Parts: sequence; C-alpha cells; structure tokens
Amino acid sequence: MSGRWKYRDDARWVRSSASGVPDTRLPAKERVLGIKIADETTLDPAEAAKGADLVVICTPMGAYEAVARAIAPVLKPGAIVTEVGSVKQPAIDALRPYLPKHVHLVPGHPVAGTENSGPESGFAELFEGRWFITTPPPGTDEAAVEKVVELWRRTGSRIARMDAQHHDHVLAITSHVPHVIAYAIVGTATGTSTGISRSLPSTVASRTSAAGGRATITSSTTCARANSRRLSMFPRTSYPQQ
Repeated sequence: MSGRWKYRDDARWVRSSASGVPDTRLPAKERVLGIKIADETTLDPAEAAKGADLVVICTPMGAYEAVARAIAPVLKPGAIVTEVGSVKQPAIDALRPYLPKHVHLVPGHPVAGTENSGPESGFAELFEGRWFITTPPPGTDEAAVEKVVELWRRTGSRIARMDAQHHDHVLAITSHVPHVIAYAIVGTATGTSTGISRSLPSTVASRTSAAGGRATITSSTTCARANSRRLSMFPRTSYPQQ
C-alpha cells in the first residue's frame, strides 16, 4: 500500500490516496485495521461509544434507531453525538428519543463523496471546499454545535446551518431526486441486451457514476426522505454561510 501523506493543523497523519485493489471480501473492520486508519475497531456500538467525548454515527439511516438504543446507556454526560446522513429530520426523529438528556445531538451532512464506498475510498482532500450542513434542533447547546462545526472546518469544508426540514427539501431537489433518476437510467441501460451500457457517452456516464455504488446507503436515504415529507417545489435556495 502506498500513498501521499497530508497533515492539517493538529490532526493525525492520514493517507490522501492509496494504490492497489482492496480485498472487499474481508470485513470492513479488518480492512480499516489493514490500512491503519483506526487504532481499534469493534462491531459493538456500545463498546465503541463508551466514555467518548464525540460519537459520529456513519451507518445507513435504517440502523440509526438501533445504534442509538445501543449506545445510550454508555454515553457520558456532556458527550456529543453527531452523524453524517443526507436527510436530517428523519435522523433527528430516529436518534433523539433514545439519547439521554445529558447528551448533545448535533446532526450534520457533509455534502461530498464519490461513487465508491468502503474504507479504502477515503482521501484527505475529500471534504475540501465542499459544504458541511449542520441542522441542530432548537435548544441545542451552541458550544457543542461549534465543536462539531470546527471539526469540519479543519477538513477544509465550507459551513452552512439550516433548519432540518428546509435542508431535506433542498437536498431532495439537488441530490436525492437526481440520484433516483440516475439509478433508473443505469438500471435501464444495464438491463438491455444491446450493449447500450457500454456505449454511454462520457457525459452520461459521469453524471450517473454514483448509481454504480452505495446502493444500501442510497436506498436507505431514499426511503427516509419519502417517509419524511411530501416533496414539493420551491424557489431557488442558497446555503446560508456560517
């Protein structure tokens, strides 16, 4: 394994790129250890969250409730729980009922990524110049919000703050609906016997590349969005910077 190393402020050294083909047959926790991006791994959410100052939930959204139930008993007073799902009101609804009152929930959405998934797909520049949108519920401790925002600032992200439901309307139009359309296009193309999928123009291929991966995450997000609120059109919206 080879790669270029990058350092930012007081963060740890991380690989910005990697060569070689990952053995995806191995469980993700073993692959994480193999490329040395974590010191310890576990399949037990409670073990991972015990005594932590900050817990970042990065599972498909369908698992949020189960994760919240598992970690709630071990979260210490003042701990911050954040997450990276691309729909926010369903995330809040799934997590908040099960988290203790002494814990701060600060939802967030890093609007970045590629069509690839898995621990080998990360690189240090992934979030540079991309939006991180935080959607803290009313009454959230501002010091906790600032700690999460500062974490993402150090990745090079641009910061925005929105109401959760407004976020979900904006991202439905700009991200989720295009993803569904892309999946439909790729599914239709690959289902033909005429070789059309191999003949897609490069512009079409690039626009539908995300449809080639992250099926579990995308389907979970789509279901959560569909169950959240009726999709409606709205005027063009810009991100309020923080």
